[in-house]
Amino acid sequence: MASRNTPGMNSPYLTKQQRQQQAREKARLLQQAEAKRARRTRLFVALGSSFAVILVVAAVAFVIWNGTKKEEVKPEASPSANVSADGVISVGKGSSEGTTRAGAKNADKPRVRIYSDYACTHCNDLEKEYGNKLVNLAGKGEITLEIVPLSVLQQKFSDVASQADYYIAEKAPQYYAAFHTKYFADVSAPIFARKKGIPSESQHKKVALDVAKKVGVPDNVLKGLNSALSENRYASFLQHAAKKFADAGHQGTPTVTINGKRLEDWTEGKLLTELEKVAGHKLEASDAEPATPKG
Repeated sequence: MASRNTPGMNSPYLTKQQRQQQAREKARLLQQAEAKRARRTRLFVALGSSFAVILVVAAVAFVIWNGTKKEEVKPEASPSANVSADGVISVGKGSSEGTTRAGAKNADKPRVRIYSDYACTHCNDLEKEYGNKLVNLAGKGEITLEIVPLSVLQQKFSDVASQADYYIAEKAPQYYAAFHTKYFADVSAPIFARKKGIPSESQHKKVALDVAKKVGVPDNVLKGLNSALSENRYASFLQHAAKKFADAGHQGTPTVTINGKRLEDWTEGKLLTELEKVAGHKLEASDAEPATPKG
């Protein structure tokens, strides 16, 4: 027990000096406690930040790995050897006089590439002016025609027709160019001429099959086309082709290039005029419907 002359630290009889000493001691203990708390906080923050960084890195790594894994499992492969990785269908001379074949190329001849959408009004203008002419020039061996069907306007009937393009280019390549031009002439053009409306969604597949039948696509191929369209088989590749189109810096359809050089104005015969300059001679371009194999 503390004596009356030497009071304890909690005694009410502390001297002024003792009270000051007590206050300093309390302040020192509080500072020590605060310093320990601050160190713990900094440690937790550092650990939390490190953990957050680890989580972010792990998440990024997972996304990259998962994306790579998906690519490995299901790559955006071309529908066939007749369709390039960018969605280009080349058209050159067929096996009989004046006919064409998807996947064929006329060596050392000008390459005319048309990026088009069946739902695009100016694509229809281009097809009306040049569609048959370009196909017939390809059939004569004067050019290689490169067709890139797109569905950039996100119209379902165009999506279905473009997928039909891929299938016919693969399974009935000698009928491909005739199908492509016929679809524009019989389906797209009347819509923009306001002679008939856009087919209902339930009719899109039937419309594409009817056009294919008109140009002579064999029954066994029509059966396979029906299945491919029912499965929406080439939907992802069609999106892939649209991305490639945008990645190349193109901004709208139709886009026309000759040997890779964009033609800014193709109207009023300018496409053929420019093509003749590149070819170095006059081109006799027939506007007759493209020929297909007989029998």
